[in-house]
Amino acid sequence: MPLVKIELFEGRTQAQKKAVAEGICEVFREVLGGSPDHSWIIFEDRSRDQWFVGSNSQTEIDAMRKAEAKNNDG
Repeated sequence: MPLVKIELFEGRTQAQKKAVAEGICEVFREVLGGSPDHSWIIFEDRSRDQWFVGSNSQTEIDAMRKAEAKNNDG
């Protein structure tokens, strides 16, 4: 019974997650020969405030990149 845990930023639709899950199950079936009914896939949505690179949240990184882009354009 394979278990796949996918952590991603909030905002993906249920249809997008279902498509990803179907693709993963298909690969498991082709490669491992198992049944999709025995595959577990967990999606964990995270806000950009909860995801850090070093000491900066992704929200802070997004703001810095936006400011840099504005400075480069102006």
